[in-house]
Amino acid sequence: LNDLIANSNRVFASASILDSQAFADGFSDDYLDNGYDKAAQIALFRSTYRSFLLGATFSNPKLVSCDANRVCQVKMSLKNITPAKTINTVIDGYYKYDLTKKAFVSFGNHFPYRAEFGTSLIKNTDAQGNKTIYSQIQFTINRDGPDWTKYKSATVTLQSGSSNPDLSYNFLLKPNDCNATVNRYYDGMPFDDGTNSCADWKQFDSNNQTQIKAINDKIKLGNYTAKFQAWTSANRTGTPDVVIVPITDPILTTDRLGEDGFPRVTIVQATGTTLPYLSIDNADDFVVSGSLCITSANYCDTNLLTPLPHTTLTNPDGYVKLPSKIQALSTDGWQVGEKAKGYFIHVQDKAGRDIMVSKYNF
Repeated sequence: LNDLIANSNRVFASASILDSQAFADGFSDDYLDNGYDKAAQIALFRSTYRSFLLGATFSNPKLVSCDANRVCQVKMSLKNITPAKTINTVIDGYYKYDLTKKAFVSFGNHFPYRAEFGTSLIKNTDAQGNKTIYSQIQFTINRDGPDWTKYKSATVTLQSGSSNPDLSYNFLLKPNDCNATVNRYYDGMPFDDGTNSCADWKQFDSNNQTQIKAINDKIKLGNYTAKFQAWTSANRTGTPDVVIVPITDPILTTDRLGEDGFPRVTIVQATGTTLPYLSIDNADDFVVSGSLCITSANYCDTNLLTPLPHTTLTNPDGYVKLPSKIQALSTDGWQVGEKAKGYFIHVQDKAGRDIMVSKYNF
């Protein structure tokens, strides 16, 4: 693993190495990750993620698990000091030990589609200043790239080994309600619940948090998974493509993070010709993992086909450091003297926990 770290740091050290055969040699010939083969992934790294990867350094490798084919899941620390993209976070990936090269090569997760399971903690503040902290689980079930509509329906079950599922959820692609063509593509299929909601998450109430804690005890024992099944039909008929995602970290519950563990956000209203902005005094503790929004409407809704009037919304590429200031922009319709009412911020802390904070003006 130390050799893997040294090789990774070497190939990301300069543009010439990133463009060389040495970089390509770091991938297994049968590499596959969320539908991307070796050639497609290398092209993506060299184009879309180029500025993010150059100068990146890796350290502190930790072995999560290995299988009989010498494929190992590895977590490591990632630091990037590129201007405006300073980050310090934890990433994980799959690597295969090549007996000929006597080295680990990137293997990918070998998923035919993007199947991810995660948990988040959310803190909402209402117009009266009342704060509510709750937890969610999230699923991503979709195919990246132009073929994003291949899978029309899906099911996810959380279970220990082959036992009966503890939780089960159904999903349905809803392109008429959640349109990708206007850059408002939802991150995964929404629930098959008879509504036009684009959400792909499930909130826990006080009753089923008890159930989640029981599931966490099973996760600690090992062999706990999220089983994804995706169909090309809209009614879950035919043969599904199956992806098994191991769950090794406990599902987040509201007692896993105190209020001080969230970004501390203040709305600074307009003065003179200056438009309002958000001030985050502990921004250095987080990297951006989703949307950043400030709005003059009652709330930020990142799933709408068009932005709400007088809303500034950004979705940074890569895990950039959370800015300490998020400015409302006149190009988004903001007027001099207009007040901000709400915000939404989606980040990850240094422990890799997914965190959202928002303010609603209800």
